[in-house]
Amino acid sequence: MTELEKIAYAGAFLNQLANGVNPLDGTPIPEGDLAANERLSRCFSYVSEVLGQIVENEKRREAKQKQPKRKPFKITREQLKDFQYSEEPITLSAFCRRLEALVDLSKVKRISRARLPLWLTHLGLLRESENAHGIANPTVEGMEIGIVQIVCTDARGSRIANALDLNAQRFVIDHIESFLAFRRKRR
Repeated sequence: MTELEKIAYAGAFLNQLANGVNPLDGTPIPEGDLAANERLSRCFSYVSEVLGQIVENEKRREAKQKQPKRKPFKITREQLKDFQYSEEPITLSAFCRRLEALVDLSKVKRISRARLPLWLTHLGLLRESENAHGIANPTVEGMEIGIVQIVCTDARGSRIANALDLNAQRFVIDHIESFLAFRRKRR
């Protein structure tokens, strides 16, 4: 019997005691018996619940450990043929979501939303910001390939975000191996 099975067994014993049943033979515990005391019954019930939670938590932990480890994000040229380019500029996050839509995320990890701007900064296409928004600014080279800043509005309000126009989207797709290699080095 494993330790977890012993905990579950003890919990079942205490649950029966809490419900006024003798766990050894299944008969009702007579009134006046110490085990039939109301305070003891509530205590047995509480401890039974705690042991049940321990068993459930351990089962969840074991199930999570059994899940196969996802590999770093990887995409083939064949998969990239299905990439949905946008005529309108799209945010870096939206671009990453479109890449992720092409792969099986149960087998590979998601793309960190911070990696793409770091890579673009590494290439000299973005530069650290000195403005109040704290967002990196496109360099002259970045603007030439199609990195623009747009205003995004969502539930949190309006904000400025870097975006990729059609040319910049193609640039990233054409250099995807460099981006993915950069991601692995930065880990």
